[in-house]
Amino acid sequence: MSGELKPCPFCGAGETRERVNRFPGVLMNGGDMGIISVEITHWCPAAPGQPNRNTITRVGRDMESAVAAWNQRAATPNPACAGYVQSGITEGDDGVA
Repeated sequence: MSGELKPCPFCGAGETRERVNRFPGVLMNGGDMGIISVEITHWCPAAPGQPNRNTITRVGRDMESAVAAWNQRAATPNPACAGYVQSGITEGDDGVA
């Protein structure tokens, strides 16, 4: 892999896999037909109260661009997302009243 992956911005851990998608077949000289894309997929650990594990996938034309896409982070929080942040939730609270 070219470049180091940053930790997941949501869980900081979890499982990450890389998948190289190639053109099927071989060239007449026996060479490989090349890469179509590279996927980096991450699964966050299961969290109490969550029905599924969070899955994040980033895709690039090659390993370098896939790693760059995964490592990209917002310079500043998006104000449009401010309404989605829940405050006052304590650890272990599953949000059920």
